[in-house]
Amino acid sequence: MVDVYEVNNGNSGVLNKDDTRINPSTEEKQDDLIAAIAGGVTMQTCPINAENGGYRTLVADPGSGKKILVYHITGTNSAAGTVTFADGDETALSGAMSFNLNGGLSVCSSNVAIPLLICTANEAFTVSASAGTFKGMLTYAVVDA
Repeated sequence: MVDVYEVNNGNSGVLNKDDTRINPSTEEKQDDLIAAIAGGVTMQTCPINAENGGYRTLVADPGSGKKILVYHITGTNSAAGTVTFADGDETALSGAMSFNLNGGLSVCSSNVAIPLLICTANEAFTVSASAGTFKGMLTYAVVDA
């Protein structure tokens, strides 16, 4: 947990989980700050390049007792059609979203406690484009189920 505090002279500061004052502008401490703000969740990103013709794995099965939380998706589709996000077993996590030629989307959760999509434990995260190629990027975390 990160605590913001005020010292006697009115300066504010940030404490990491060990109650050590840190400077969030220094690169070596930024990872500590981000992990503390996110409750210890480590965010990861990956590219999306999914051609039509079935579900394409974006994030592999995280392993026993783990699940994938999706926080940000940005992408465009190269043809008019639909895009659907799903678990590895093809259980839909979103509806089929319609795209015009080169249409796009960008959605983001601003709260680490409220992901956009949650995969079932031990399942990959996949996408299916009905036409064209869906390209973009996503931000996700792997957590205990």
